[in-house]
Amino acid sequence: MGQRAAKQQIQKGLKLYNNTQQEQAVRKWKGALSKVGDKRLKFVLLGHLAWAYGDWGDHREMLGYAIQQIDIANEVDEPELRAEAYLNLARANEKLCEYHKAMSYARHSMNNTASQEDPLVGPIHLCLGNANHGFGHFQQALDNLDKALKMAVKTGDRGLECNTYGDLAEVYMSLKDYDKALRYSVKASELVRCRGQEWSQKLRAVVQLNLATPYRKLGKMDLAMDYCEEAMKMALQLSDRTIQARCLCIFADIHRKRGDCERAYPRYESSLSIAVEVADRLGQLQVLSGMAKTLVMMRQFDKAVDVNKQALELATAMGNKMCMLRSHWLMHQLHRALGNPKASQDHASKFDRYLRDLALYCGVCHEVIGSRHDSLHVMSCCHIYHTRCSETSTFKARGCPNCKKMLTVPIFV
Repeated sequence: MGQRAAKQQIQKGLKLYNNTQQEQAVRKWKGALSKVGDKRLKFVLLGHLAWAYGDWGDHREMLGYAIQQIDIANEVDEPELRAEAYLNLARANEKLCEYHKAMSYARHSMNNTASQEDPLVGPIHLCLGNANHGFGHFQQALDNLDKALKMAVKTGDRGLECNTYGDLAEVYMSLKDYDKALRYSVKASELVRCRGQEWSQKLRAVVQLNLATPYRKLGKMDLAMDYCEEAMKMALQLSDRTIQARCLCIFADIHRKRGDCERAYPRYESSLSIAVEVADRLGQLQVLSGMAKTLVMMRQFDKAVDVNKQALELATAMGNKMCMLRSHWLMHQLHRALGNPKASQDHASKFDRYLRDLALYCGVCHEVIGSRHDSLHVMSCCHIYHTRCSETSTFKARGCPNCKKMLTVPIFV
């Protein structure tokens, strides 16, 4: 296939993709892929296919196309192509919860960018932020997401801005500042609403899903259900199994919070089945946690131990210290209820160890951050404090207690 014909196929595929005819677009790109001789055009086709499968939640397939991209980038020896290929590798691995690989590839991508003004710098920081969040490195996660958001605003990249708001909401959800999580979810929703159908349906579905979680945590179950149902409709239209699994998990969470364990548990099981199918390990972790809590409510403590053990093993394999911490705390409570004091104490000790590793203490009041729903304040150095502690006159006079600097201005986010 000649260059002109190949470019026409690429453009036809893009037109189909933007008109929500993703399957037809992918077929067109795949048809052109085997016929294209020009390496750079093949690289572009592979990039479109990687992005499409990433949109569908099939990150293993996305990874395969990104690997082919890096091979071409190394053959032609162009840093610009390497930067893009490494970023796709980082994105795929981050979604597969391979956080060490994601961070390594993201750094390789950064090293191959032309400058700090390169359009890829913002998405690289976004990927690094998500990987750090996966490890429970909240200070680093907020620092990277702050940089991603600044770059999005500077370049006018509304897609990056919207995604960053969503990921900031996820970080604050982990830290149990649900009001701030909702604020960022609403910011993303406002961006989508202002620009209407210009956004991809995948992004619109994610935004709806991101609104459901903080509303559920804040006790607004009807609103949470409405947003989740809207996200599920879009996910079914897109055949996005990952979002479908997340929606089912939230439905189950809502039923559990309402005390309807009989309706909650089957939805958790359905969600888990899909999450395993699509290799969504973070989704599996969230489902297993909900299942264990439901079993506790049903007073099936032995079964809850087995389910929570699976969650703990998965969190350990992923290196997700926050989930490990929470699993150990639940294990401590379960073994205490079952009359196993030695096992209970062992898990309590491990809980304390991970708490120290995560350094989730307010440097003013020394209480644990994330132990309850609370408003948080992030300094420009990215150290985190309770808002109530940061508003004292002593704090304002002395600055950040952790780094001993006069940093009284919050970061961009």
